[in-house]
Amino acid sequence: MTGPTATKASPTPGAAKAMSPTMIKLISAGALGVLLLASLDQTIVGSSAWTMARDLDPAHGLDLLPWLFTVYLLASTATQPLYGKLSDVFGPKKVFLFATGLFLVGSMLCGAAQDMEQLILFRAIQGLGAGGLVGVTLVIVAMISPPKDRARRSGIGGAIIGGGSVAGPLLGGVVSEHLGWRWLFFINLPLGIAAVAVMVYALHLPAGTRRKEPVDVVGAVLIAAAASGLLLVADWGGTKYSWTSPLILVMGVGAVLVSVAFILWERRVPAPILPLALFRNPVYRTVTALQIVTGLAVMSAPVYLATYMQIARSQTPTSSAVFTVPLAIGLVLFSTSGGLWIARSGRYRMVLVIGNLLCTAALALLGLLGAHTSPWVIAVDLFLLGSGLGGLMQVSILAVQNAVEAHELGVATTSVRFLGRMGQALGTALLGVLLNASFNDKLPGEFSDRLGGSVSNLGSVQELPASVRDTVVDAFVSANHVMYLTAAAVSVVAVVLSLFVKETMHDAKKSWTEAGAEESAPSSKG
Repeated sequence: MTGPTATKASPTPGAAKAMSPTMIKLISAGALGVLLLASLDQTIVGSSAWTMARDLDPAHGLDLLPWLFTVYLLASTATQPLYGKLSDVFGPKKVFLFATGLFLVGSMLCGAAQDMEQLILFRAIQGLGAGGLVGVTLVIVAMISPPKDRARRSGIGGAIIGGGSVAGPLLGGVVSEHLGWRWLFFINLPLGIAAVAVMVYALHLPAGTRRKEPVDVVGAVLIAAAASGLLLVADWGGTKYSWTSPLILVMGVGAVLVSVAFILWERRVPAPILPLALFRNPVYRTVTALQIVTGLAVMSAPVYLATYMQIARSQTPTSSAVFTVPLAIGLVLFSTSGGLWIARSGRYRMVLVIGNLLCTAALALLGLLGAHTSPWVIAVDLFLLGSGLGGLMQVSILAVQNAVEAHELGVATTSVRFLGRMGQALGTALLGVLLNASFNDKLPGEFSDRLGGSVSNLGSVQELPASVRDTVVDAFVSANHVMYLTAAAVSVVAVVLSLFVKETMHDAKKSWTEAGAEESAPSSKG
């Protein structure tokens, strides 16, 4: 039986300077600290958003409130492929410093905003910086770490990303209550500046590719437009607009057409922002398919947990958020322990398989929840889901990083994250359509017109007579069953795909900076 084949990672061209273990630990701490800031800022404004709107624009602030989240999401997601390409061309250190600077400027401006329009604009600037922080930080950690250390740090990074996103609202509430909401943004400044100082002083990476390639501006615009359209469809569909509304349909079709245009453009441009040649790498090809399927079935599923808690169990938004704690605990524990196990064994396929199996089982159990299911059962189910996610979030990226050439590291890392995020957006939209269609099908006709046939209109269900309310809730619970069991069936595909991910960690013994430093050193032979 032969071992798995692998594409060996070559050192990035350009001079590399070997760094001491102490320096590497210092750099890792700084990079992971910035990663925490970016993860927190995805959700930290959630618990204080109403206070911001009230202070800045008492008359119209609530109408503009959703844009605080939407513009950050659009800016931070749509720019990820561009940052990956820039990292490969100019070197990750320069791109990291630029992204961090942009993020800190956006944070400072957000804290000083005088009205909602300014806050939304500055939040977009902050998101533009955040788009480069997560992906490029993971590139830096990969470049300075031998493969097994990379696994351990990648596991910690996954725990930070997941835990930070969940802890954001809780931390935001505490900071806002004691220091004021502006400190949600100002607090980024000292931590971010300290991380920048560490990177400037201690980080020594290769400069970039052999030649300075032209930046694929057209490709960057096309992929950003396609991503923005899909994200807006997922965000607005079933909430602000009906899934069948002309705007949602036009944006959905437009996103598909622009995606096709992007692929056609990338096939003919000499220096594409997302080299399609990457898909000839079997590991990259399998992992990207896995990320998309996982996004469709697993990453999108937690979006509807709050809906279940509020409609089926009459929970408030705040009490619903408490149920995400078991999910976060499972994610942090499994991500960290999975990284440590990979670091010891050098194998990661098993972590992917177990993670997908846990997610599939958790989704199937979510499909069995009723209106009176014990809270402990829900907590255990969410812990299983979080544990599964902990085995998926960073391990897929780790597999790709160990399989591509070093000059492809930036675009490979960020594109895997980006495609997973697109799968999540598409899954959120499709599961929302399925939930509403199933709800309509199971709702008695006399109630359908009153509720508009949409789950988003169920806020009024508590005002209905008890017998009517029970009928409507039963229809929702049945629709919830259909949605989650369908997601579980799709997740089985992810389990199968994870079995075909080739393990390549044993083929690379050193970090890219160590290999690059050895190549640039004069030979001691003859």
